[in-house]
Amino acid sequence: MNIRLIKAASFVSNNWGGGSTTELFCFPDTASYTERNFDFRLSTATVEAETSTFTPLEGVDRTLMVLEGSMTLAHENHHSKLLNKFEIDRFNGGWKTTSQGKCSDFNLMTRGGVKGDVKGVIIEQGKSIDYHLEDKSNWQFIYVTKGSLNVDINSNSDQLQLGDLLVIQNPVAAKMILLASATAEIVLVEIRR
Repeated sequence: MNIRLIKAASFVSNNWGGGSTTELFCFPDTASYTERNFDFRLSTATVEAETSTFTPLEGVDRTLMVLEGSMTLAHENHHSKLLNKFEIDRFNGGWKTTSQGKCSDFNLMTRGGVKGDVKGVIIEQGKSIDYHLEDKSNWQFIYVTKGSLNVDINSNSDQLQLGDLLVIQNPVAAKMILLASATAEIVLVEIRR
């Protein structure tokens, strides 16, 4: 099991037609979003335009979760879905997709049979939750969207602040304790290849 903490200051944000986006993680390390040669990619975005059109991404499965605000995603000839905080929509990146509403969101993109799950969790200040790492997954991620928390895995401890990403590669079955030093809102991601 390999555990790595990526601090918020190391992430770079870029503008897109409707707001800004920040790439948090892209695998493999040599992969590029622009070349579409990644196995999976984690990012956040702000949607500042009331209406926006998504970039078509053929061959990419997308999972989008709203972090703040709300958004309605409309996938032409498929479905529409209203998303509020921590609600998720899964869709084919090749679909013609538009959004209505201003928000910030978390995005998981996968390709080539890679599967992933995304979940939002709130932990009140001074409270903790036990989270069991699964050795069935290849990667686990914790991303802090608000507050701060301490993560303890097998007596190894990391302090995560706003915008930090904890990366757990090849997790083994273990108990992880998440203790909020200030009320924390986090995104938990599990990837299977």
